[in-house]
Amino acid sequence: QKVATEFNDKFSSGAQRKITRARNSYKGMTLARASELPAPLPPEHFLRQFGQSDRELIEGSGRQGSVSQILTMFNGEITHMMLEKGSVIFDTVMQAPTRQKIDAIFYMVLARAPRTPEKSVAQREITAAGNAGYGNVIWALINTKEFLFIQ
Repeated sequence: QKVATEFNDKFSSGAQRKITRARNSYKGMTLARASELPAPLPPEHFLRQFGQSDRELIEGSGRQGSVSQILTMFNGEITHMMLEKGSVIFDTVMQAPTRQKIDAIFYMVLARAPRTPEKSVAQREITAAGNAGYGNVIWALINTKEFLFIQ
């Protein structure tokens, strides 16, 4: 019960505001909120691929996936950046106590605790792949139907 409370406190929207308030840098790029970027962005940009308006229509986004979205999620630059040392998600997971790393991944990616079968599958992957297994679990979760791009 105590662990659940600690995670709820750590990953609540209040904690996220604290994390995102500062201007962070990653590999020489400034990390910013989507609302801080110019609009419209170039067509190849991650946000445009996932629904940012080109300003030709009032509501130009859709719910249907595309090949470019699939390729971006499977092996795009943003996906790889999330799995590297220095990214917020990777560093947070690696700093979490060993027994709480899987919970941290689920809270950060899906905003919920893992179900028992999910936790056991994740644990098997981490046992088999070592530290790379944490990245594999993150990658698998961001490529599930449950993970949606929230506008």
